[in-house]
Amino acid sequence: MNTAATIIIGAVSLGLLTPSTSRGQQDSLSAAAIDSCRHSFGVVVGFNDVHQKDEYLSPMIFSNTFYAVGISYESKTLTNRHAIEASYGSGRLDSDIQPRDVFAYVGYFSYAYTHVVDTWNIGGNPLAVSLGAGLSTFVTYTDFNATDKLYNVTTYDQSWYWAHAVDFRLRGEYSLGGERSISFQLAAPLAQLVSRPGNGHYFNNRNAEVQKNFLNAATQGKLEFLWGNVAILGECEYRHRIIEHLDVRGIYRFRYASSDRPLPFGMYMNTVVIGLLWVI
Repeated sequence: MNTAATIIIGAVSLGLLTPSTSRGQQDSLSAAAIDSCRHSFGVVVGFNDVHQKDEYLSPMIFSNTFYAVGISYESKTLTNRHAIEASYGSGRLDSDIQPRDVFAYVGYFSYAYTHVVDTWNIGGNPLAVSLGAGLSTFVTYTDFNATDKLYNVTTYDQSWYWAHAVDFRLRGEYSLGGERSISFQLAAPLAQLVSRPGNGHYFNNRNAEVQKNFLNAATQGKLEFLWGNVAILGECEYRHRIIEHLDVRGIYRFRYASSDRPLPFGMYMNTVVIGLLWVI
């Protein structure tokens, strides 16, 4: 009897302990899956379609399409995402009404953090909705040369819009299955330091400092808030795994920026780029 009782008690104890151990292992595996981090490094090429009206230089709208290049880094878990991006482009702008020798430079750098706040099941696939914030700097700088044909004299001028911002971020990522996904992102500045030229053109000392070294424009910002001058960035991205550790991506971005200093400025820019992501 003692031997039988011992066997029964041992069997019951093993039965009770085994499920508990399995649950612990499952919890550990689940936590490991959530905490596992994927890193990706990307490069893209494409074009910017720029439309700009800067009344400081001219009352006309100047526009054109020129190249765009960019690099990116992303660190991502199931619930958190850190992203760093940088892009650059330059090219001529022109107007059919008022032809001028106008050249524009456009640059962007940002860091963003987003956290998944909810996941919805749509069509049998998950849509993860994230909220977050970030830091960004966006600049467009314009060289403006006006030539008086009568006296054959060229007048050089310059203008810029440079904004350092604390951004609000809303992001959605929808899995299409088969290592494919599409994501949407909206960024708007909660607060930003906006640098614009001062009145007086090249007679203004501050403008003259920028003419000597453009980086001087980065330190001349005025604080603006979300409900002031409008600035917004929208993005749609498609990703598709082509081989192990390598994704192809296509991105469309729309940017709008405006200012009322020293005279009204407004621009919108469509950007289309394609590229590769190395995922590890």
